[in-house]
Amino acid sequence: AYQYKVDPFWLIQTFIQAPEASRVTTWHTQLSTAKYTYTITNHLLFEAGMAAGGSPDTIKVDPARIGGVAIQELGGAVAPPLTYRAPTNFDFDDRLPSQSFNVSASYVTGSHNAKFGVELQRGHFLRGDNNDSTGGIWYVTRDYAPLQVVIQSPLAGWQNNLNYNLGFFAQDRWTVNRLTLSGGVRVDLQNESTEPFTAAPHRWLPNRHDSFAAVENVPNWKDIDPRVSAAYDLFGTGKTAIKASASRSVRQDSIAIAAANNPASTLQTQTARTWTDNGNFVPDCDLTNGAAQDNRASGGDACGPWLTPAFGSSVPGTIYDPAILNGWGVRPWNWEFSAGVQHEMAPRLSVSLGYFRRIFGNFQITDNEALTAADFTQFSITLPTTDPRLPNAGSTLGGFYDVNRIVAARNVVKDASAFGRQQEHWDGIDLTFDARPRGGFFLQAGVSTGKAMTDNCEIVNAAPEVLVVNTVSNPAAFCHQESPWLAQYKTLASYTLPYDVRISGTFQSLPGPQGIAGSTPAGVLANNVYVGTAGNLGRNFTAGSATLALIQPYALYGDRLNEFDLRFTKTVNLGHGRVDLNADLFNAFNSDAILVQNNTFGAAWQRPLTVIQPRFVKLSARWDF
Repeated sequence: AYQYKVDPFWLIQTFIQAPEASRVTTWHTQLSTAKYTYTITNHLLFEAGMAAGGSPDTIKVDPARIGGVAIQELGGAVAPPLTYRAPTNFDFDDRLPSQSFNVSASYVTGSHNAKFGVELQRGHFLRGDNNDSTGGIWYVTRDYAPLQVVIQSPLAGWQNNLNYNLGFFAQDRWTVNRLTLSGGVRVDLQNESTEPFTAAPHRWLPNRHDSFAAVENVPNWKDIDPRVSAAYDLFGTGKTAIKASASRSVRQDSIAIAAANNPASTLQTQTARTWTDNGNFVPDCDLTNGAAQDNRASGGDACGPWLTPAFGSSVPGTIYDPAILNGWGVRPWNWEFSAGVQHEMAPRLSVSLGYFRRIFGNFQITDNEALTAADFTQFSITLPTTDPRLPNAGSTLGGFYDVNRIVAARNVVKDASAFGRQQEHWDGIDLTFDARPRGGFFLQAGVSTGKAMTDNCEIVNAAPEVLVVNTVSNPAAFCHQESPWLAQYKTLASYTLPYDVRISGTFQSLPGPQGIAGSTPAGVLANNVYVGTAGNLGRNFTAGSATLALIQPYALYGDRLNEFDLRFTKTVNLGHGRVDLNADLFNAFNSDAILVQNNTFGAAWQRPLTVIQPRFVKLSARWDF
């Protein structure tokens, strides 16, 4: 299979940019598969297969569209920042080849169904950055007057490898009278690495010659994952079955950890500097020199120092504790337990009830070793009263932390158990009805409900920085979170009318979006004052501002989403084949349910950002021959 796709104006719908400031993106996706099956005897089956493919992409400038050095305009006359004349940042040329292999043998008798095998996935990600098409430079203006000049130096040729994601498995199923038992075990091995890398000289960094050795075993995980299940025919009539199962699963990493441990990710590839222009709209400074320059006496420009002094150098980033990257049973896992009953209430009518519990373990946290718990000050605030929709408005919310000093971070991802106990589990219940009465009618309906719980309160006391999630500061009171029993309702039905006309439809009812205030990275609390309500920190925030979460997660939800979809089908027989003519009516009652809303507290809090797609019709045909 081969698929070729092109986006001639990549991300123009996401960012504010002129057409000439958009790159052209192409994807050349290929996939090939082969499978061999051999029936050795009436009881023994051998299977082997492979799949090889890739999804390379290029994101490049169209040279015919470039109208000069790119400009980002920050002024108030437009919605900032507007980019025009050419794109900023890098061109990309990515390579993502991958291969999968599987081999298995099945042995089947009247009472046993055994299977043994091995599965392997491998591949890599190769990044080839360049900005030769734009020169690696752009200007930042305010009201179209020069403000800054930005330069970039790409890193081409760094590579992350999935050396192997390997699984050996064995399973068997036994049937003894009315009891069927299934058991299995899987050995999971995953290994990732990075390739050696050299950062070559560039126009803006002519002296760069940084070389890094390969990084091995990031991670090198080994796990043994068992599973067991049982089904029992309760009355021996084949109409009532009791089922139960338990299984262990582990995290599958798609070379994200190798990418985080690649030294290339620590190199600083961009810097800006202030720019006072002499009127010719060209930065008349030595941009390769990071020191401040004032050439106005000789008719040149004044340029400030590099705002990223480490431009071109390696700045330590987040690293991983080797203890969580190597060994048996160290990667994040989850156990899932289930129990249920399935019963035929009447001919063509059945009901199923199931309970599920999932427990998670081997949690990881990011610890800033440059700070201790003593480096934080705890404070509280009074929740604002400006919006009556805010729960507990006017009350005091405590347990926030602000760091006392800004230091160079030494972030290390570690095993959370070194700091205390962390818990997470989920419980769910499914109830489903199936009805197939005669006359061409089919109905399936059900309700699913679930409840989630997370708790890291012990860890908060030792490492308050874990309360900051995606730049949002949570109070210590939110360290224990429990959702209500959130229900989903779904129904599917179809009915065949005379003359081969079939009517079918679906209905779903889902919980609305959470109304968490302060959940986006916008500085909504500054200088110890939150929308006019003072906290008791006693000083300004160390960073000047902070974003605070004001609502306990799972405490506030928007309206439910209720959607009906309908299909009308006419079947036309054509000798040896048939054609289904379909008319689909999506969102038949034109619901305007909110899918995404603004969760930053303020004038636009809970303003809808995305609603369900309005009613529309799709016509299609299917030909079977």
